[in-house]
Amino acid sequence: ATLLLDPLSDDDIIDILRMNHGISDPEGFVEQAVRQGLPDLLGNPQTLGLLANAIRGDQWPQSRAETFDLACKKLAEEPSKTHRIRQRTNPRPCDALLDAAGHLCATLLLADKTGIALDRERTASQFPLLDDLALPDPASAAAVVHRALFRASEAGVERMVPAHRSIAEYLAARWLARRIDEEGLPLGRVFNLLLGVDGRTVAGLRGLYGWLALHCQAARAALIAADPLTVIVYGDVKPMSPADKRALLAGLAREAGRHAVFRWGTGNPAPFGALADPALLADFRGFFESPDRDNAAQSLVDAVLTILAEGMAPPELTGTVKRIILDESRWSSVRSAALDVWLKAGTAPQEALALLDAIADGSVADDDDELTGILLSHLYPGGIAPGRLIDFLHRPKSAFTTGSYSFFWRHELLRKAPLADLPILLDGMAARTDLFTSDDHDFLLGNVLSSLLASAIVQLGEQMDDERLFAWLGIHVDEDGYWNEEQGGRQLIAGWLEAHPDRYKALLSLCSMRC
Repeated sequence: ATLLLDPLSDDDIIDILRMNHGISDPEGFVEQAVRQGLPDLLGNPQTLGLLANAIRGDQWPQSRAETFDLACKKLAEEPSKTHRIRQRTNPRPCDALLDAAGHLCATLLLADKTGIALDRERTASQFPLLDDLALPDPASAAAVVHRALFRASEAGVERMVPAHRSIAEYLAARWLARRIDEEGLPLGRVFNLLLGVDGRTVAGLRGLYGWLALHCQAARAALIAADPLTVIVYGDVKPMSPADKRALLAGLAREAGRHAVFRWGTGNPAPFGALADPALLADFRGFFESPDRDNAAQSLVDAVLTILAEGMAPPELTGTVKRIILDESRWSSVRSAALDVWLKAGTAPQEALALLDAIADGSVADDDDELTGILLSHLYPGGIAPGRLIDFLHRPKSAFTTGSYSFFWRHELLRKAPLADLPILLDGMAARTDLFTSDDHDFLLGNVLSSLLASAIVQLGEQMDDERLFAWLGIHVDEDGYWNEEQGGRQLIAGWLEAHPDRYKALLSLCSMRC
């Protein structure tokens, strides 16, 4: 048999955290781990367990770097009590172990090797022999490859690889920074390995590059200047000074000037939040109030809004951000990002509902319904009554109905709606004769109706009178009596009618009388 070990699924992670590690709020733990930039450690049972053991309760470190530091120290511990007893006469300090691990990881990453061979017979092109590396502290190196910082390779016995690439990058950067700052390792030699001929970071070394910018004072300015985006996404800029963060903002402006979609493919936006420093308030305002509307300026404002959305938007910027929402000269994505920031800043529901009304009456443009979708998702169910909600249901303005507006009506509404809201929502749809007057059956409207109707009839049908059920079932029926709805909803309703033959006959009787 050939077996393949897949990464843990989201449900696996939740179950393991709850049952194996006693985490009472595993969903919150995962959310915080992602926010701290540690999603890669969640998919492996070993690193997941070590992270769970290193982080207890709500005592998360203040930055991504502190989290990695704590996790690496936990990984460097000797898990076996028997081995700990044997080592009492010749203990290995944690710093010495981490230093040796960093040296090994830097060697593997910079030489593009996979792991370390522990015996000469197990060497290969991708697995150099540990003894041949001539490390300055061979005893610590020999010890650390048997700690949880490393694991056995699938390529065979006596071959060890780093427990995870992100851990290897962090430790390698930590070791390299000490060599540069304390021992005078020339920056030029390091840059020759980290940068390609285009002066940008080599793809496989971005993690090392990002962490080196944090750990190495001597190289930080040059690393930021060469590739600011890699420093933000792959390292941790939160502990950096306001001057360093200002340099990173200037670097983002240069990147936007080179290529408007410079952030495409960066994945998790959480690392950008580390730049949300109150000391940069004037810089943020300057970008927002610039009259420029070219692609570079729009892209840069979008990046700054991501910083505030993932970090914390100062109250002083609330008015400026709202002006971006109302500004039709902005990209739609920029206006949507500004709306996210505005809502996260603690905007009162009444203000958000007033903006939604202004969009509905045409005072504020929303050509693709994105602003409307974001506001509906934010307001319902607590900030808007179900009877008013249907007032904002309309045929999509854009032919592409895959944005926030479509997502709210097709997916979020039924999940969020309290059971008591379903009859009110359907009564509202029955009263909106303008929704279904076209011969062209709209996919979005039909899908929304079908899901609400099936759920309401199955759960509340016995409590509803015949007239109300008849009105609901006739919402989207055309002049020929054709009901063009989702097949799944039709089957649920048909099953309920079959289980309630008396109600079925009563509805047929009403149908006969109305003919």
